[in-house]
Amino acid sequence: MALEDPLKAPSSSSIEAPHCQSDKPLAPDCDAVDPKVVAVLVLPPLPLLNMSALFNFQSLLQVILLLICACAYARAFAPKFMDGLRNGPASLLWKFARIGERASEYVALACALMGVAILVWG
Repeated sequence: MALEDPLKAPSSSSIEAPHCQSDKPLAPDCDAVDPKVVAVLVLPPLPLLNMSALFNFQSLLQVILLLICACAYARAFAPKFMDGLRNGPASLLWKFARIGERASEYVALACALMGVAILVWG
């Protein structure tokens, strides 16, 4: 028996009975189910869209603040290594370290506010 494509029109074996004319695709009294609905229900959700910090503004701010703090901390211990990252694709890390050094008061205030926001609104 060949498998049918779930996006094609239903074959004659899966045509709904005349008593099953409701708008609900999974009505309990129906013998057949629309294959398009089954295909949609079986597919798992994409984990990238559910767990990404890019689609949640608070999570995006947390990631940016953590990058700034981590890069500034790393530059304090290895300044020659971080200065070598001025050019190229890793220059973003050098820029985060520079922001952490020059605006350390504002970064500290933003981290404190973010901590309070997490505790209050969690």
